[in-house]
Amino acid sequence: MVLAFYPDPFWCPVRQRVAAMQWDGTTLPNLRVRAVEFLASDDASYSLRLSRDLAAFLTYAEQLPVAFAGRDLHPAQWWVLMGEPFPTLRVVALRIFALPPSAAGGERAFKAAKLVHTAVRNRLDPATADMQTRIMFNSAQLARADIIASYGRSCAEHMLLERLGMAAVDQAPAAPPAPADGTEGAGEEDYAGDIEEVAPAAFDAIVEGVVNGDDNE
Repeated sequence: MVLAFYPDPFWCPVRQRVAAMQWDGTTLPNLRVRAVEFLASDDASYSLRLSRDLAAFLTYAEQLPVAFAGRDLHPAQWWVLMGEPFPTLRVVALRIFALPPSAAGGERAFKAAKLVHTAVRNRLDPATADMQTRIMFNSAQLARADIIASYGRSCAEHMLLERLGMAAVDQAPAAPPAPADGTEGAGEEDYAGDIEEVAPAAFDAIVEGVVNGDDNE
């Protein structure tokens, strides 16, 4: 949960305000440290890279105005477009934001299975029933609108920012820092101009490349 809160650019303005809040006697910064230690396990090198990326991202995020370009993007899309300067954290963020936030998918799968394996068709071979259930479920998923492209922040989230005195204002955002490897030009493009709708196939290809470690973007 903590590592879903910190890399989400939408919540950049409120992090300092909730830093002192405690969950089971532990503050958010301490939970963040524990989360990094859990992910890194005994890999000291990875822990150092992830901690550096997280610190660099939080420093960059503190400079963002409340209404920066791309604030309402799906967090995964933001990291695909703007996460190159933070390569280690980028992989973690994309994996976190790919997780479904609820168990609704599982419930829909059970409903599809009940339509396939009915009282009349109760002698179906298990493998056949499994394949038919997958076809029914995946066909319905393909018919749905693209989640990434149609994503929008809820009214409740915007109202929460307003209640915290973080109402959106029209300001130009800061450019992200250059990648740690010294690659030029990563943060020099017009931030607002770069954030356009990404074709689903291209988006999936970028995410797969980053997560699998063969990102050449």
